Amino acid sequence: MGEIYVYHRRLYQGMAINSENNRKEKRMKKQILGLLAVLLAFTVHAGYVIVVSPDAIPAERNAALELQKHLGMLGKDFNIPIVSEPVAGKRSIFVGKQVRETLKPDEIILSGSNGDIILTGDRPRGTLYAVYTYLEEYLGFRFWTASETHVPKTALRELPVPNLRYAPVFYYRDTNYIEAQRIPSLAVKFKLNGHFNPIPPELGGHLTFGGMVHTFDLFIPAARYYAAHPEWFSLRGKQRVGGGQTGQLCLTNPDMRREFVKNCRAMLAKDPTIKILSVSQNDNMFYCECPSCAAIDAREESHSGSLIDFVNYVADALRQEFPQVQFETLAYQYSRKPPRHLRPSPNVMIRLCPIEADYSHPLNSDANADFRDDLLRWKEIAPQLAIWNYVTNFTCYLHPHPNMSSWGEDTRFFAENRVRAVFNQAETTKIGPWVDMRAWIIGKLLWNPSLDMNRLIDTFLKGYYGAAAPILRRQYDLLDATLAKSGKKLPCMPKGGTSAWLPFETLLKLREMHQEALHTAKDDPVLTERLERLGVCYDFDLLERSDEEVAGKVSLEERRRTFDRVKAVVDRTATIICAEVVPIESVLKQFQYRLGNYRLNNSGKIPEFCRNLPEDRWLELPAQEMWLFEPGKLTERKPDASAASGESIRLSCHAYVWMVQCLVPSTWDGRRGRLYAGLNGQNLPAKGAALQIGVYDKVTKKEAVHAIESEKIGKKDYHLVDVGTFDFSKDQYIYLAPVVPASNPGFVWIDRFICVLEPADSPEKTGK
Repeated sequence: MGEIYVYHRRLYQGMAINSENNRKEKRMKKQILGLLAVLLAFTVHAGYVIVVSPDAIPAERNAALELQKHLGMLGKDFNIPIVSEPVAGKRSIFVGKQVRETLKPDEIILSGSNGDIILTGDRPRGTLYAVYTYLEEYLGFRFWTASETHVPKTALRELPVPNLRYAPVFYYRDTNYIEAQRIPSLAVKFKLNGHFNPIPPELGGHLTFGGMVHTFDLFIPAARYYAAHPEWFSLRGKQRVGGGQTGQLCLTNPDMRREFVKNCRAMLAKDPTIKILSVSQNDNMFYCECPSCAAIDAREESHSGSLIDFVNYVADALRQEFPQVQFETLAYQYSRKPPRHLRPSPNVMIRLCPIEADYSHPLNSDANADFRDDLLRWKEIAPQLAIWNYVTNFTCYLHPHPNMSSWGEDTRFFAENRVRAVFNQAETTKIGPWVDMRAWIIGKLLWNPSLDMNRLIDTFLKGYYGAAAPILRRQYDLLDATLAKSGKKLPCMPKGGTSAWLPFETLLKLREMHQEALHTAKDDPVLTERLERLGVCYDFDLLERSDEEVAGKVSLEERRRTFDRVKAVVDRTATIICAEVVPIESVLKQFQYRLGNYRLNNSGKIPEFCRNLPEDRWLELPAQEMWLFEPGKLTERKPDASAASGESIRLSCHAYVWMVQCLVPSTWDGRRGRLYAGLNGQNLPAKGAALQIGVYDKVTKKEAVHAIESEKIGKKDYHLVDVGTFDFSKDQYIYLAPVVPASNPGFVWIDRFICVLEPADSPEKTGK
């Protein structure tokens, strides 16, 4: 069009010079000017400007910049300037134009007429959501991950005029997938706005939570209050117990209630952005059994009785001072059944947690009748509901875990039953089973629960994996069908790996299919990388299978090659965990040990009591195998010439937490053994317990604990302290936790564990 304009301008100039006194030529000049006017009008009409008001908020200005950037990706014809008011002869794209009526939270409006376009929404985030909706739904952009965006190939000459008005049913939308947590720009594109999505104001901000969850020990910490006020904590039998892992509060104690309100008020006054304050039970089952609390629970026929009575007290005490705040509590484990008579106050939100659910079935099915019925009963009495959902495998993030097919139905079930806030707790890795697709689909469903799950899956597979999509769809369907055929439940904390529902032959078939998918990407390094991140789940599962299951089907050489592939992807993606509290490095070392590539007994300092034992009867876990809580603050790893392996870990005795942990090696699985810890101490009490060393089973949630007395710990050199005898499982880990008073300035060092295993055929069953 520009070339036509230049040509006709030159033609006009030449004629004007040579025909100045010729009336006929003047008429021709007029005709040509008319033609030019038509051509110029068409040229100008096809242009656009992005109009942003001078009083736009930062998020709206960023919305305009995002629109400008992405439209520019369509080609030079869509390099559109941003202006503060419409330009004559140009079509306007109004970004953030305010409307007169009140909008619902995060509501968006996409409209237009006569070629002009309006993209706006509820402040502060709605306009950004409107822009991303326009880019996706009307132009074909796809925001797969933080670094991977699909830009459509288009021959558009004009931008489509939209017609959409939408308000999300969930005003709080949250998940903790790793990129959504760490990269605000992706969280906004996924239209997430919750606690785990820390989005700055210039990108629309997020709904700020006070405390998030399990806050009894946050507001009334046992470390601070227990010594002076043991009666503030839950009574179990004849003992008062407190602490995040070991107790609750006595919810009817009037002095504790007043102190709790005081501490909540301080938090809300300090941070006026808080919209939801969590007043919720600690993560354990030790509810208070005192006569006062027990009487309420008996009357209400549920342990939620004393909880709701307490939460109402807090919410009512702070309602007038903080009218904008919702006070959220959990309906979780012992408190999930609603009370018979009590009703939550108007500013109380009930968050249900289906942690016991069978995720092989929808949450509204008979298979999950307990949760379904609890939600429906809460719906009748609570002013508003929230959900803390579990969309991962907490036992191992990298295992195949076919729990996705009911996500659409589950999300609609929430939406249809007055749920207005949803958090989907997920794996926090970049590798594993469908991680990228899971995050993308959760964002879509939380924004619009009516979307079809199968269509979302197919859209992602085709758009993200290209030519490999048909193979991956068969993989996905095979996993679903295999689980259904097994008839097994699929909890969020499954026991014993995938062997219960995934036959080894099917696992091998899945690996073959993945090799076929990789073959389609042999000339595409980007697609290859995506497929390798996904395929780790099948390789990791193979490495976890027992030697007996693998024997005769997969050679040792192939298992070692499989390990090398997994290790390469782990290193390339900087993956550090494979479960909630399990460092992947420790699991990889176990794989190496089983495959003959690694030996745990690596210090060379053999204890006297092990010298005459066969090599397979004792094992050493050096400090290098342990992982630390708050390194640099409560713990420190450092070179140590006196330590068995040249390295030790220092624990500060200032707090009771599991400061040092390590996995039980898989070679100990099903064995009994006596555990020893190499310990050294400084400034410890002369007598009394200094440490607890325990073995915790992450599947059964059971633990065996031994207290270590101060006098047994070495003062200058490392002493191998006899911890006791344990029944070991590969699902366990060993931990150390100081138990000395928080005021104690002392330290403990550990350099290794030694385990002496009983003979495999020993008939004796020894307790801890």
